[in-house]
Amino acid sequence: MYNLLVVDDEEIAVRGVVRGIDWASVEIGNVFTAYDAAEARDVFRQHTIHIMISDIEMPSETGINLLEWVNEQSPHTETIFLTGHADFRYAQQAIQLSSFDYLLKPIDHEQLKACVGKALEKIRQREQEAEFRKTYEYYYEQWNRQLPLLIERFWQDVFHHRL
Repeated sequence: MYNLLVVDDEEIAVRGVVRGIDWASVEIGNVFTAYDAAEARDVFRQHTIHIMISDIEMPSETGINLLEWVNEQSPHTETIFLTGHADFRYAQQAIQLSSFDYLLKPIDHEQLKACVGKALEKIRQREQEAEFRKTYEYYYEQWNRQLPLLIERFWQDVFHHRL
């Protein structure tokens, strides 16, 4: 199961996202909430967050600033911006910071759920690639460890006419 964080300064928006979707149906086990970037950082310090849904305009700090921090502290977290601002500057900054998607409020819950599903698919693919890389590295290490012995046996077989 994966963890989701919803960050928005409007309580009704947070409640709508948290309660409006059956998160268990897309393998979200825990849904955490924060009402500003400072609270969001606290959640990140206490839990592994796989997906963050964040507003952009918040008091004292923007979602863009939060994403910069998340990219440094939790680079495997996928971020979806859910905002009422169709400002091209924000969208451009979000893309430059590798956000997963940029959606406009109000949003249909099914559309948001589908977007989270796509983000989870990307996370699963990254996890599979990491597992494959780990397995490859293990066998590569084993091969390199055994290589001198294999070379020695090869030459012994050649010298003793066993080949």
